[in-house]
Amino acid sequence: MLFIPDVFETRISIVGEIKKPMTMDYREGLTIMDILLNAGGFTEFAKKNDVEILRRKENGERVKIPVKAKDLLKGDLNENIALRPGDVVVVKESLF
Repeated sequence: MLFIPDVFETRISIVGEIKKPMTMDYREGLTIMDILLNAGGFTEFAKKNDVEILRRKENGERVKIPVKAKDLLKGDLNENIALRPGDVVVVKESLF
């Protein structure tokens, strides 16, 4: 039997107001649009212009990268940020 450990630091996660919260393996060239589409899109309660990428720096500190996903869906490709291994995408909830 061969045991191959799963390395979670190389995965990408998307959580929050998304239809299918998930974790997926990182691959070169993966963008925020790719993971949004893989997760089935937003729920009706999603705050689409208040999405964050949580990215761990080399010193272990997490930084928040804001993404205006609603603008991205309208064609603003400047918001289509490339993801890195270990990123967590958070889709916030709207109150209305």
